[in-house]
Parts: sequence; C-alpha cells; structure tokens
Amino acid sequence: MTLSHSTVEAIIRATSRSLFPAGARGLLAASAFCAAFAHAQTVDPDFAPNPDNDVSTVATQADGRITVGGFFHSIDGQVRDGFAALGSDGHLATDFADLQLRDDVWSISSTDRGAIVIGGDILDITHVTRRGVAELTANGSLDSNLADPAVIGRVLATIVQPDSHVLVAGHFTSVGGEDRANLARLDLHGALDANFDPQVDDWVETMALQPDGRIVIGGYFQNVGGTPQKYLARLKADGSLDASFAPPPLNNRVQALAVQPDGKILVGGDFTFVGDAAFGHLVRLDADGGVDATFTDPALQSAPSSVILQADGRILVGGGFYSAANTPRHGLARLNADGSLDASFADLGADAAIDALSLQADGNLVVAGRFSAIGGQAIAKLARVRLAEGAQQSLQIEAAGSRVRWMRGGSAPELGAAPELYRSDDGGTTWSSLGRMDRIAGGWQLGGIPVLIDQGYLVRAEAPVPCGNGGNSQGRAVAQASAYFADAIFADGFDAAH
Repeated sequence: MTLSHSTVEAIIRATSRSLFPAGARGLLAASAFCAAFAHAQTVDPDFAPNPDNDVSTVATQADGRITVGGFFHSIDGQVRDGFAALGSDGHLATDFADLQLRDDVWSISSTDRGAIVIGGDILDITHVTRRGVAELTANGSLDSNLADPAVIGRVLATIVQPDSHVLVAGHFTSVGGEDRANLARLDLHGALDANFDPQVDDWVETMALQPDGRIVIGGYFQNVGGTPQKYLARLKADGSLDASFAPPPLNNRVQALAVQPDGKILVGGDFTFVGDAAFGHLVRLDADGGVDATFTDPALQSAPSSVILQADGRILVGGGFYSAANTPRHGLARLNADGSLDASFADLGADAAIDALSLQADGNLVVAGRFSAIGGQAIAKLARVRLAEGAQQSLQIEAAGSRVRWMRGGSAPELGAAPELYRSDDGGTTWSSLGRMDRIAGGWQLGGIPVLIDQGYLVRAEAPVPCGNGGNSQGRAVAQASAYFADAIFADGFDAAH
C-alpha cells in the first residue's frame, strides 16, 4: 500500500527557554505554568532604586529590563538624567548606555526590533540634537541613523504601530519644520508622515491603539479635524475623525485610556459626568462610544493617572486618589472586570500619587510616581508590588507543530495588540514571521503553520504591552519554546497515525 507521510509528535521540549537574563523573575513556560505566591500582595523590600525625583513613566522590556523616565537626576546611587534602565533586581543595568539627556522623559515604547522610543521634553541626547522624540538601540545608545523628528513642544505619549510607524501625542506645535499640533506620526526614518494630519486643537494627554488600527485619543482638546469633539475622540488609521464613535459628552478632560480585548474602552480623567450620569472619574464605553451599563462605577475620589489590564480581566488603577468605592485606597486600587472594587487587593497606603504602572512578565507590578513611602516601607518614587496570584502563561506547540497557542491569565499583563509569531531553525540566529495570532478564549492562537519534520526549532510569540502614565508607554511581552517532531514509521510499514 502507499504510505502516507503523516507525522507524529516524537519529542516536544515543552520547557521554554526564558528570554530573560539569569536572576530575572519572569519565566515563560511552554507547558502550563502558574507562578503563585503564598503571601498576599506586598511591596518588595529588595527593589529600591530610590531615584532622587519623580518618575513619570515605566515600561518593562522583552529582556526583563525595566526602563523608567521622569524628572530624576540620579537613581540607584548613580547619575542618570531623566531616563534609566534597571535589571529585574532594581539595580542599574550594566549593559545599558549612560545617556546624557536633556530634559524629562514622559513616555517609553519598545519596538519589535528591540529598539526603544522615548518621548518628552527632550532637547538633546549626548550633545546630539533630538527634540521631543528619540529612538535608542537595544543597548540604550542613540540611533544616529534616524533623523531628528524636531518636535517643538512636549511629547506625552508614543505608540509603535504594527508597521513600525510611531504615533506621538502631547502639546506641540510643529514636527520636522511643518505645522503639526498635538498629534503626529513619524515614518520609518523618524521624519514626519505628511499624510497623517488629524488637526487636534489642544493637548492630547493619552492615546490607545485598537486592533483594527483605529486610534482613541483623550485630553484637553475641543475640536478634531475642524469638528467639535471635546476631550475624547477616535480616529481612523489615516488620522481622520471616526464619526461612528459617538460617546456622551464629558464635563472635563481625559488622561488615561485602556482598550480591552473585547473592544470596550476604559476612560479615566477629571470628568465627573458622562452625559447626564455621574461617574467617579472612570467609565467603560462600548466600541461605538455608548456607556457600558454592566460596568460598576468604581467611584474614584480623583482622576486616575494610569489604567492597565491584567490577562484575567481585572483592572489596575493608579493615581492621586485616596479612596475607591468609598473604601480607603491610596494611589493604587484593583477592580474586578465589572468595575467593582477587588477587596482581595489591600490598600498599600502610598503617601503621594502613583502616576505610572507596568506589569512584569511574572505578574508582579512596578509602580512609579511621587510617593516617598508605600506598603509601610520608606521606598520612594519607584517600587515593585508582589501580586499574590502571579502570572499564568504557556506557549503550547500542538498538532505536530501546525498550531501554536499562547495562553495567558492571572496577573500576566494584557497585550496591546495581536502577537506576532516567529520561528527559527538555526537556534535563534535568524527568525521568520509566521503571522499574527488570533484571539481565542484565554489567549491567542495561530494555526495552519507549515510543519518542520526531523528538525529542532524555536518559536517565539511577541506583543506590545500598554503601560506607563496614562497608558502612554509600551513594554513588550515575549514567550519562547523549542520543539522537535519526528516522522515515525513503524516496522510494520504503517505510519503511527494508522
């Protein structure tokens, strides 16, 4: 009889190689893995970089390093002006360049190439002119191959789009010598994208990217593209106003956004009314802008500065508030998926505002801001909170390698876009893209992958993670696993599948 060439799985090495350096806490397993802790959430006493001034943003990179920006001039006992990279232990990363930077950094976003985009009140880096925005290589040195974007004003938010164009938002008047107010896009060379001109008439404080490429923005503005649109708007991918998004009017500015996997949008700010209904500074909207009636008003005492999502659907909120749902919560609270207060997440009693949040791959939470004490410890401006449930993550190679699933839960960070899946058959020297994964219950999946037989290989899934002040920065989440599938034809002449 004719023998089919069906394959059976002979070996799957399901313990994934971590992309993090030795000592990093975040290990992404290719078999089901749950990093659970025996204690409730606590502040890590060993993580104490102690910057000398406020930290405005924080983002965790794919290699586990923690990048921070703000107003500081020293951190971990060494001189660093406004930007630094820390190892997972909270000490300065020794393999990262010491930038001489003017001035403050408000946003940090990483790319799929390992580069880092920073935005703020930047004037120059190591005596090279870079205004508003700069791109750094993976080791922190300035990428001199890119042009000076010449953003005149302050950049508060950056987003790296899937095509590697960079959205920049804030309070500025020109980019690259051209009139461009408050929201612009840079091309692959760092120059202004002349085809993207939303015409926003005042500050854009926050923005979030939807999976379909549309852009949600919030801030002080009153008009977008010449059309009245106060504080909150959505743009099409080309920068034109999306008229299908029609939220009720807000009575004050928006300063934090988060897009959920189901398309619903969390909106935080100084507003106390959404249409005719009172809201305590945080509301959830449906994809068309209508108020989600299933979301409980968390009754925050003041506006949130940062809103980020866990993979299990719970919502972390940071700010200058001292209560949520009429319960003491100083600077940090966690909400259930329906907006109700998560009572299992205790008040850590920060003595001043928490402005920025970033979840690490292991599910621990880095908090940054203006505080000098948190969790009963004298740790200032930058701290790490150990979350009790930890992250649940697994990268599963199935169906003889034709399908890969990235399952995520617990306090793992929710992804900001569909992950890209890569494969390497030379030990990680080169990688080829297999495509973007699709959302499934509890994670992401890509099927129909051409199989490799009798050859070991690696697969890697990677995606951006919203974080920082207002959700205006992007870290990276990465999982990697190895596999080997053999063609098994038994002595009787039949494949194992028969």
